[in-house]
Amino acid sequence: MGHEFVGEIHEAGPGLQTFKKGDCVVAPFTITCGSCFYCKGGMSSRCISSRLFGLPVIHGGQADFVRVRLVDSSFVHAPDGIDRKKLVLMADIFPTGYFVAFNTFEDLLSSSIERGTVLIFGCGPVGLFALISARSYRPKHLIAIDKVPSRLQMAKTLGAEAWNLQDNETSLRERAMELTKGRGADIIIEVVGHADALRMGFDLLRPFGRISSVRIHNEQIPWTGNGG
Repeated sequence: MGHEFVGEIHEAGPGLQTFKKGDCVVAPFTITCGSCFYCKGGMSSRCISSRLFGLPVIHGGQADFVRVRLVDSSFVHAPDGIDRKKLVLMADIFPTGYFVAFNTFEDLLSSSIERGTVLIFGCGPVGLFALISARSYRPKHLIAIDKVPSRLQMAKTLGAEAWNLQDNETSLRERAMELTKGRGADIIIEVVGHADALRMGFDLLRPFGRISSVRIHNEQIPWTGNGG
């Protein structure tokens, strides 16, 4: 609980270098050392000293005070002029949604994106931020897929064509093929975390298309190198 938060440094230990008492900071969902092989290589998610907020080792931010170590390599200074209630989204949810979209659009020509069809599986908070990020690239078709009507309504409000997978799985396949002349989607963004969603995304992706997923998958990845 409380693994992403914004707050003010109330007391600073003697070893702190880049932060001081009174600084407003953004805390991500983990702490990292900043000095191991992975941190130095920009892969801090694999830090050998990484710990997740909200577990017994490190208390989370749903409290008046929380003690944190490795602050210099983990926290980020909060920029001025941004409401803290909005800034907390930058601790994980918004960057994750942006990242999954950026991964698929990176290095693509604008002309190919403008002709492209994008399918987003999952319209929870991360999925909606992925949708907003994907929309900024201006693809020709942007389809949002979920089973929760309220989430689909929000996706529609944000400019996507909304599909309820529970009611229209067959029609969704037909729609994807209709928009792409039978090729399949150019880009699949999967933020559900279930093997069925990942497999459907793979099946609806055209050859040489791009698929990006950021959820935690505890099931087997639903394809192999032998025939998909």
